[in-house]
Amino acid sequence: MAASSAASVNQTNSNITVLNSGIQSPIYSNIKAAGAPTLTKGLTLAQIKNGLSRTQKFFNSKGRLPKYVSYGTKKIPISQFLKILASKGLKINTTPKHVATQSKNVIHGYWINNGPSILKKINIAALKKSGITDIFVLTNKQNPKGTLKPFLDAFSGSGIKVHAWIVCFKENGNWFDPAKNPALVNKLANDINSIAKHYNVAGIQLDYVRYPGTAYKYANATQTVTSFVQRISNSINKINNQKISGKHQILLSADLMPECDKNSYYYGQDYSQLAPYLNFLIPMIYKGNYKKNTAWIATTTKYIVQHAMGKPVVAGIQTYRSDNNPTPLPANELYNDIIAALKNGSYGYILFKYGI
Repeated sequence: MAASSAASVNQTNSNITVLNSGIQSPIYSNIKAAGAPTLTKGLTLAQIKNGLSRTQKFFNSKGRLPKYVSYGTKKIPISQFLKILASKGLKINTTPKHVATQSKNVIHGYWINNGPSILKKINIAALKKSGITDIFVLTNKQNPKGTLKPFLDAFSGSGIKVHAWIVCFKENGNWFDPAKNPALVNKLANDINSIAKHYNVAGIQLDYVRYPGTAYKYANATQTVTSFVQRISNSINKINNQKISGKHQILLSADLMPECDKNSYYYGQDYSQLAPYLNFLIPMIYKGNYKKNTAWIATTTKYIVQHAMGKPVVAGIQTYRSDNNPTPLPANELYNDIIAALKNGSYGYILFKYGI
């Protein structure tokens, strides 16, 4: 690449790079001359704005944030750079273009965990008319034929896409540590691969792909979770690359806890680390279970969108008071909850759950 370029994008590493002109930047000097500009983490305001401009261009081109922003040989992790921007009242516009320009592709979904018997009560035409685009069907990994296929058959040709909703790190109702149970993890991965390969699903949705609030007790818990999701992503990509006629290009998503900066500590789920391996993220922003209000849905959605590396975030919204009080929410309250998520960058919504 020509040395005269002022700035460039390193395609190999997917990180923003500035070519060094050979003249040492003030950020590398501890000597501050009289009247020198104020520095923030070693950067002048002009340099910060320059980094913002380059990062925004990278996002607009790639649909995600880079891993770091570089000034010469100095590399600033993107998480730290975002804080620098915030300290100056600056920010990157991380609303994906498709959210604003392709609203027809936004996900409006339902989770369905009632089993195939509920199909007798579902009016598919009415769901379609109401704007539902996707359903997420709880799938028994050992019996997808009995728990998933009836929905695929019933919704075939309806225009509503069917995703296999799969429980991960719980077996027979009991949590297991994926780091210490490789046999269970291998079986889980093989089961998911089999479903993705043999059933024409629009997506695979990973649930309970986390620790039960105890991740901090385990070494490398976040990496363990991320590595598993990466493994499934690689497996699905291999199936998609076969371009089998009549078969959906499978989307991978995951149900994530909504505890923002504490998510990794308690659950091993880091939004930014998981995002590269997911087509979209689904934070379960259940205000009733957290004894919160609609404003909390707004702020939580915004935080996760900002940390999703440009990947779409689809907010999971609770349709009832709480797990301890399954009284359905009034329609206007549910509507306001959905709008709170959409106004803060959510790429649609998924309602938990059908039948309530």
